[in-house]
Amino acid sequence: MKTNFEDGVMSLDNNQKDLNQVIRQLKEKGIVVEKTKSRKDIWKAVSNKAMPNMTLRLQ
Repeated sequence: MKTNFEDGVMSLDNNQKDLNQVIRQLKEKGIVVEKTKSRKDIWKAVSNKAMPNMTLRLQ
């Protein structure tokens, strides 16, 4: 993975290319990934659905 660092920040173009490559690989395996515009969109989609209460345990 090539990265361009400017003041410690990775180039957005490289992030987008890496994301597209991962999505392509998942599609080849039959896993469909939907791109979203922002984290807010993801939060809206998740928060609109009733989520069951879950208890998580670390081992």
